[in-house]
Amino acid sequence: MKECKINSLHVVSALFSSSILFYSIIPMLFVSLIFLPVLFIYIGRLKLNSPSFFILLFAIGSVPALSQYFSVTESIRFVLLTFLFLIFYFIGTQNTNRVKYLQVLSIIFYCCTFVVVYYQLSMLFIDGYVLDEGRKGYYAREFLLVGKKYEYTFGMTHLNIYTAFCILYSVMKSTVLKQRVWFLAVFLFCFLAISSESRGPVLFGVILFLTLWLGNKTHENKSFKYVYVVLSLLIIMLLSLVPLLWDALKSAGHSGDNRLLTSAATDVSRLIYFQLGIDHFIAKPFGNVSIYSANTTLQNYHNTFLTLANRNGVIAIISLLFVVILSLYRSAKLLKCNLSLFMAIVPVFIYLYCLLFFNIEDVLRFDRFLFCLLAFQLGVSNRLYRTVVSLRK
Repeated sequence: MKECKINSLHVVSALFSSSILFYSIIPMLFVSLIFLPVLFIYIGRLKLNSPSFFILLFAIGSVPALSQYFSVTESIRFVLLTFLFLIFYFIGTQNTNRVKYLQVLSIIFYCCTFVVVYYQLSMLFIDGYVLDEGRKGYYAREFLLVGKKYEYTFGMTHLNIYTAFCILYSVMKSTVLKQRVWFLAVFLFCFLAISSESRGPVLFGVILFLTLWLGNKTHENKSFKYVYVVLSLLIIMLLSLVPLLWDALKSAGHSGDNRLLTSAATDVSRLIYFQLGIDHFIAKPFGNVSIYSANTTLQNYHNTFLTLANRNGVIAIISLLFVVILSLYRSAKLLKCNLSLFMAIVPVFIYLYCLLFFNIEDVLRFDRFLFCLLAFQLGVSNRLYRTVVSLRK
């Protein structure tokens, strides 16, 4: 097996492309089956350590939840997503080289860009429509250009996730890699985010630039003192200014035409769905699909961690949270090491991107890209951290 040369870049490119470009999970299923022998080789190469153990525990702990599914289609989708999380993690451990890591992110970016541009143009010229509250919507096809048509009443949420990644990649190229022409792409994707009156990409853009500045200072000075100072100032500012801004936005009233500058920006109705997810989890902690029978207009909890807690069970969610926290902590520590700024700060970007949208949306409700990206980054971070530690010894 050590003599078997496998280009993991080809495997991960095919898997990410099929995840992003198609609403249907069928293309991803076919790609997984095609590469199944290769994927088993990756599993055979696995060296068991704390993150790998908890990733495996996440998959094993999800098995009891399978008995709760009443649909063959949902059962297959559940098994496939759990299997894919393992696979993306294993493949991530094979792509810690700077060149390969950048190539994977580039492939993701171009796929995301194609989807964002295509559906933006579709809304303008092909079959877009306007929701009751004034926001845009679009009809998505099962296989991008062909197949069953879906009327997506959640409007721009799906594209927001992809637009935010495009902002992340463009900022990375323009600032971290010093390719100044990419500032044009930053402005373009920020414009698309603002024109859609969506809060997610705008909020992520603010977080991204703040993280870039703090990460750069930490990397230069090999100290977290700037992080502590800025976080303290932000907490003081939030406690003093946010209540005033909140009241100002609410008094402006709700308008679909100015969603970022009206009471829509202070909408906390999703807290109802958070509470629903907590209630379902407490009632059935070892896996459930109670959301499908709940008296709610949206069959999701607006939070991916709550979705995974309910769908996969208590053992799986505890394992996942542990490995995410551990990997984020280790990635932050690498900011003080003698890595290149690119390899030190981009993993932090990816984690913040995943965690933001995991906490404000049910990303499994729309597609599985973020779910797979988080698994991939966990694999990259695990291998990268072990490599840095071994070089120190």
